[in-house]
Amino acid sequence: MAAQNTRAEKPPGGRVLMDLFNELIELSLKEKRGLTIFIGGQTVAGIVVRVVGTDGIEVRSQTYSRLIIRLDAVEAMALT
Repeated sequence: MAAQNTRAEKPPGGRVLMDLFNELIELSLKEKRGLTIFIGGQTVAGIVVRVVGTDGIEVRSQTYSRLIIRLDAVEAMALT
């Protein structure tokens, strides 16, 4: 029987994923770049205007002047 690779590859999660989200959030905040946020199968596009502690962000978009998003609800982010 051939030896199997017993080392399981872990997908990014927990702290690693939040670090990646924070990197995109900081780019949007500092460079005023657009960020698309995926939440519950829906998308929200805008620019991060403020980080709310470690739990959320405030976003401004063409539709909303002020939108607060809980980071624990975010499924994915894309920088535009």
